[in-house]
Amino acid sequence: MKMNQFKTALVIMLFVPLFSLGQSSPMDKLFDKYAGKDGFTSVNISSEMFKLAAGMSAAGDSVKTKELNEIVSQLTGMKILVYTPGEATGTKVDFLKEIEKNMPLKDYSELMTVMEKESKVRFLTKSGSNNKISEMLMIANDGKETVLMSFTGLIDLETIGKLSKSMNMKGMDSLEALDKKK
Repeated sequence: MKMNQFKTALVIMLFVPLFSLGQSSPMDKLFDKYAGKDGFTSVNISSEMFKLAAGMSAAGDSVKTKELNEIVSQLTGMKILVYTPGEATGTKVDFLKEIEKNMPLKDYSELMTVMEKESKVRFLTKSGSNNKISEMLMIANDGKETVLMSFTGLIDLETIGKLSKSMNMKGMDSLEALDKKK
């Protein structure tokens, strides 16, 4: 009887990791809930797109091309949700409250907050291995729209600074100070 229990436990231990691979992160769940809904703009860049971009940039030999390849090689995904209430035709959503309710923000460390007049931009990071970041969130609100952006991978802070330079996106310019190689 003990051998059967052992075999059952062994089978369970082997298959549990497979089930957890299919589980969505809180960002994935929030993205799935709101992507394509009225008032929301959504962008999902997969790891395959980053690999494609890395392959295309590998052909060049300029310093900028090498930096771009270094950035892209560390990223496995990027998701963006932008909520603009004025564009919504249905029920209004307090998207900031939705983020706080659905994202485990206590699992993140605050990297930086930038506040100007009526706008607030927060950068939060989740630790990964080897002193790198496994995820970085940007949560921005200016009273007119709310933006939630998630970068995933194994990313160092210097790369985030370089990434902010290459993206012409509201709020990201605040991270340029993280690029230590200026």
